[in-house]
Amino acid sequence: MKNIWWWWGIETGFLCVVSLSVLELTLYHAFASQVLGLKACAAYSKLFKL
Repeated sequence: MKNIWWWWGIETGFLCVVSLSVLELTLYHAFASQVLGLKACAAYSKLFKL
């Protein structure tokens, strides 16, 4: 019985780490795309002298 709980703990910990990593990547991606968007906007306005 202890073995089952041990495996369950590992599985739960693994899922937790994976979901946190996905969350971090999503947040990072959102942040990065916002920064890129702002840089693109600045570049376009310089290019077309808006």
